[in-house]
Amino acid sequence: MLPSRASKTKLSRKDKNKLLRVGSLTVRRYCEKNLGYFVTCAWPILEPTTELEWNWHLDLLCEQLTQVARGECRRLIVNVPPRSMKSLLCTVFYPIWRWCTAPQRRFMFVSYSEELSTEHSIFRRNVMNSHFFQSSWGHLVKFTRDQNLKTQYQNTRRGSMFATSITGSATGKGCDELIVDDPLNAKKAFSDQEREATNRNFDATFRSRLNHPATGTMLVIMQRLHDDDLTGHLLSREPGVWTHIKLPAEAEQDEQWIFPISGRVHSRAAGELLWPSRWSREVLAALKTAMGSWAYAGQYQQNPAPLEGGVIQRKWIRYYRELPAPVSGDRPGDSFSGIWVQSWDCSFKETRDSDYVVGQVWWSAGGSYYLVDQVRERMDFIGTREAIRHMTLKHPQATAKLIEDRANGPAVIASLRAEIDGIVPFEPKDSKVGRLHAVSPLFEAGNVFLPESAPWVGDFVEELTRFPGGLHDDQVDACTQALLYFRRQFNAMFMYYKGLSEQVKRR
Repeated sequence: MLPSRASKTKLSRKDKNKLLRVGSLTVRRYCEKNLGYFVTCAWPILEPTTELEWNWHLDLLCEQLTQVARGECRRLIVNVPPRSMKSLLCTVFYPIWRWCTAPQRRFMFVSYSEELSTEHSIFRRNVMNSHFFQSSWGHLVKFTRDQNLKTQYQNTRRGSMFATSITGSATGKGCDELIVDDPLNAKKAFSDQEREATNRNFDATFRSRLNHPATGTMLVIMQRLHDDDLTGHLLSREPGVWTHIKLPAEAEQDEQWIFPISGRVHSRAAGELLWPSRWSREVLAALKTAMGSWAYAGQYQQNPAPLEGGVIQRKWIRYYRELPAPVSGDRPGDSFSGIWVQSWDCSFKETRDSDYVVGQVWWSAGGSYYLVDQVRERMDFIGTREAIRHMTLKHPQATAKLIEDRANGPAVIASLRAEIDGIVPFEPKDSKVGRLHAVSPLFEAGNVFLPESAPWVGDFVEELTRFPGGLHDDQVDACTQALLYFRRQFNAMFMYYKGLSEQVKRR
């Protein structure tokens, strides 16, 4: 043991050096056994002017990463708020710590941009070039001269670290541990093309880079940005395969976290903050105001959509048990008064991952809009035509059949126009988000009603309130198409009667 700092014992230089060597060996051995202690020792190398703040969730992540190192957890997803040390702990310090005892390990690191992955790569090399690291593990980790670049380096034990972007090439590269950190740019999270490219590149390129598929490990660290971001993609494709650590800044329900190695239990009541010293309630409230509820829900709550809803709030949803009887006295549901329409959103193809074909029947009367019926299935071209025929026979009063003039819509329109009257091609003139925003006042004013007992209404409400962060948007498209058509009809009638009124005044 080293003497305390208060000790006045005089030691010779030889004894001092001996004690320092013993102390260094003790620190080294403790670092090798404890990732958290290693991070504490290495922290000043990267943050010399910032004091390290520690929180319980870092202990949890350290134990979980230790399980990964032991081979007891081979698939791990970590969803935590930004600036919570997720990248430094998981992407920088953890792989360096692994090289302290297993310098032969080969790592591959992937981020949404080359710039970000390169920055992390430089951080790792700075720590390994430091006196702290070299004095204890320099005999194990020595960089080879011909493989010592910013984004790729190799040690003399054949261990390697290679960094690239999610759209970059990994041809000819292999790894024992794949670490994916922020694979999707938050600014592009609502782009279908960006999300699909990220998920496709992970599946087609990086998933196959493990040297030994049965024993290799994969770690994904990110904030939730969309239902179909990489986290959502993996959890839906491989249920039960991934260990999932989801830590919202403010607990949305009671939580209990059992640490996998120590058995320590940490409980959080609903509303309890993850890191109060860093994110107080005032700080989080300001962030929510500045970012907007949608971005805040994904990045800080790890929920791709706010609980209260996105463009359409849950509290705006109204329901009906029976259609109201029209003023004319006709029977409810059989009335031909008002405006009845079918609204169809067609998909491109019938595959397991494609969007659904959705057909809805809407009734507008007395300034209110009622969703009466819906069909939602994955259909090919022939199946779509048959569904429209069936809906027309079931609801003959819906004389207007709105069909989006995209995907296989034009082909459906061309094939049915001679057989079914009232087909109206609908060409969207705004983005999907813009269309829903345009009709959102109808929901907020309580003018839109959904059938209370329909078996499909729950899925419809989930898609509607999660949009644009939800996995699918086909029901939303059919809905906005119908409501925009009603508004267009109302505006046309208004202009007609306004014209008549002006003619009367001129007489």
